[in-house]
Amino acid sequence: MSRDELVAVVADAAATNGAALFAGNGSLARSLSTLHDRDDCFYMVGSMGLCSAIAAGFANRSGAPVIALEGDGNTLMGLSGLPAVAKAASGALFVHVVADNGQCETTGGQMTLSGDVDFGALALAAGYDARATVTTVESLTAALAEALRGGRTLIHAEIEVGVSPKHPRPVLEPVAIAARFLAEAASRSWSRGGHA
Repeated sequence: MSRDELVAVVADAAATNGAALFAGNGSLARSLSTLHDRDDCFYMVGSMGLCSAIAAGFANRSGAPVIALEGDGNTLMGLSGLPAVAKAASGALFVHVVADNGQCETTGGQMTLSGDVDFGALALAAGYDARATVTTVESLTAALAEALRGGRTLIHAEIEVGVSPKHPRPVLEPVAIAARFLAEAASRSWSRGGHA
């Protein structure tokens, strides 16, 4: 499964289920903003390792269904935050998709340690409710459908190395990304009470 294929499936699931979509910095944010941009997409810029934490905080405070999409390098960078993510997303519909190609590809293709890491087991130990591992568009589609029924799920998705074509950075500056996203959130019927 290519990165763009994964992004298309995740973006479609988010749109179909009315979920806010957070994308970790790098190639995933570039692909999402180029191919499937929406006002309820929040692109991380210069914040490696914080995608799932910010997404879980938003899920907690808004009550909105949320999908966090980040690469293995981003996830490993923010690994110590998994318990806080699980706690913040408690009671929320929260899906954390880790797109794993074994590299920090955007910064030059440096290898990550993802081949030695069981992301799903770590998520369960941190307090997530469920896990799934997928390798194809079909298995990703099925896993997302199951995860979007409720709870906190981590989906570990193995993807191909390589960005083809290379997509540009999001055209909006971080302040504009946040303003557009918050305006969209305010227009939705998401509750504002948050979770315990």
